[in-house]
Amino acid sequence: MKPMLIAETDETGRVRAVWTRAADARAAHPVRDPRDVLGLMDRAEIHGADRAGLRAWAESFVPAPFERLA
Repeated sequence: MKPMLIAETDETGRVRAVWTRAADARAAHPVRDPRDVLGLMDRAEIHGADRAGLRAWAESFVPAPFERLA
């Protein structure tokens, strides 16, 4: 069995929260660090949203790279 990502969406279809269930777990739990979703996306079953929406949600929590001032 694969790990599972379960997206909760709003009325417009945007991902608002994600739950995860490990392959050997009986229940899902909320994702603590949204960046962890990026590491699971390639091997997890995804429910509630498409991959692009889930990736966009997770990437919105990744800080932008530091821009060096010249």
